[in-house]
Amino acid sequence: MTTPIPEWAPRDARGVCPHLTADDASFLRVFRPGRRTFDYLCEPCAERAPAAENRAGTDLALASAEDVERLEREGSWEGVVGFPGAIDGPDRLALLRRPADVRLDGFRAAVPVVDAPGERWIVACDDMLLELDGRTGLTREITAIPLDSQDKGANAELVVACDRAGRFVAVAQAKGRHGAVLETASGRVSMRLDRGDYRVRNCEFPVAFADVAGRTVLVHATAWNRLDCSDPSTGANLTHRASPGPRREMPVDEHYLDYFFCGLSVSPTGRRIVSDGWMWSPCGVLATWDLQAWLTDNPYESEDGPTRRELGPRIDFWDAPRVWLDDRRLAVWGFGVDDRMHDGVRIFDTESGTETDWFPGPVANLATDGTLLYSLRPHLAVYEIATGLRLLAEPDFAARARHPRTGRLLAIDDTGRVEFAEVTDPR
Repeated sequence: MTTPIPEWAPRDARGVCPHLTADDASFLRVFRPGRRTFDYLCEPCAERAPAAENRAGTDLALASAEDVERLEREGSWEGVVGFPGAIDGPDRLALLRRPADVRLDGFRAAVPVVDAPGERWIVACDDMLLELDGRTGLTREITAIPLDSQDKGANAELVVACDRAGRFVAVAQAKGRHGAVLETASGRVSMRLDRGDYRVRNCEFPVAFADVAGRTVLVHATAWNRLDCSDPSTGANLTHRASPGPRREMPVDEHYLDYFFCGLSVSPTGRRIVSDGWMWSPCGVLATWDLQAWLTDNPYESEDGPTRRELGPRIDFWDAPRVWLDDRRLAVWGFGVDDRMHDGVRIFDTESGTETDWFPGPVANLATDGTLLYSLRPHLAVYEIATGLRLLAEPDFAARARHPRTGRLLAIDDTGRVEFAEVTDPR
C-alpha cells in the first residue's frame, strides 16, 4: 500500500547524511536530545553518532524539500535513535481528586454513557454488568454477563461498548469468538454475536455503537474479514451483501478483502469509523471509512468503497491505543517501525489519509476533549494537542476512562477502590 508523506516530515527534519543518495536508501530517524527534530542517517553513521548529541561524526547537509520527498516516498524507514520523552510545557493544570464511597470488586471494564443525564457509567465486574452513578456513587445491577463460561473466564479480557444514550450494551471476549448485546433497562439479550473462529486470539473483537442519521446501529464482525451494521434492538442486518468467496477461487471476487478487522473506534458524531486491523505478512493497517456512505450508498464501503482509507502500515503491530480528536483526526499510539514502538502518538487526517502531526509521551487509555489529549495509564499525563507539550503529570494517579460530557476521570484500583478526578486550570 502507498501512504502519503507525513506532513510533519519537512517541518521536523534537519540534517541528512551524505550516504543517503540512492532513491531506495534505508535510513534511521536520529533525534536531537529533548526535541522533536531529527536527522536522516544511514545505519553506520547512526552507530557512530555521539550519544550526547545523537549526531553523526560526519558533516550533515541541510535536509532539503527534495531530500525529504525522496526519502519519505522511495526510501525505507528502519527505526529510531534517541527518541525523546515527553516534552514539558508550562505547568498550568491541576488534578482535583474525590474518593468515592463504593468498591467495585473484580473490575474488568468501564465505559461512559455519553448522552444520559447526570454521569452514568457501564461497568463490568466479575460476571456482572453494573450501572454506576458518578455523582452519587450508587450502583445498579443490570444483569449477569450473557456469555458462556468459556467466553467470560476470570482471566479473559472483555470488550464492552454502549450506545450514546445507554440503552444497549455489547460485551464480548476480547480474544474470543462470541459476544452479546442487551438492553440495560430490562437486561434482555437482544443479539448474539459470532465472528467465527479464525485467528480470534490475534486481534480484539470488533464491536462498536454509532448514531448514523439519527439511528443507533451496532457495527460488529460477522467473519474475520467482514463487518456488518445491525439494529441492536432486533438484530436486523442493515448492510446486506454477498460475502466474497475465498481468494483461491478464480476469478477472485472484486470485493474480496484480505484483512482482519480488529478493534473499532467511532468518531464523536458517528461520521467515520476506524478498524485497527491487520493483513498478512502480518502487517497492521488502520482502515477507516464513512459510516453513512456504508449504510445508505454502498454496502461494500467497508471493503473497498470510495471513502475507505488505509493509514500507517506497521509490521507485526496492531490494536494500539487510539482516540478520535474530532470527526476527521485520529490519534494513534506508537512512533516507530515494525513492532519497535516508542511512547507517543501519530495524528492522521482520516479523509485524506495524510499523517498530519505527531508528538512524544502518551502511553495508553487515550482520551480527549478536542484541545487536550489524556494518557490515563500507567499514570495520568495531559498534553496540549496543538503543541504536543505535556501540561500535567500525576505519577501516583491512573484512570480507567474519561467521561466525554462531564470531563471526569474514573479510577478503580486493583482492590476495587473507586476515585473520581477532574483536570482543572487554576489560573
